[in-house]
Amino acid sequence: MACGTDLTALSQSEKVMLAVIQEEAKTADDIAKESKQPIFKVRSGMRSLVEREFAQEEGEAYRATEKTIARLKKEA
Repeated sequence: MACGTDLTALSQSEKVMLAVIQEEAKTADDIAKESKQPIFKVRSGMRSLVEREFAQEEGEAYRATEKTIARLKKEA
């Protein structure tokens, strides 16, 4: 699977989820609360982000990958 570094391929909701987990790992429930998105959308979105290597799982939590964090900071 190709490494996910092209942030233009992300939906707006995926970008919001990544922003929430940029600084620290958070559970799907925390991501849903902070991003104001339904939990089903967060779970689905996070699965997709992990599969595309934009995020990684840490137990029951998710964190943005180092490459993704670097790209997000460049865009800011």
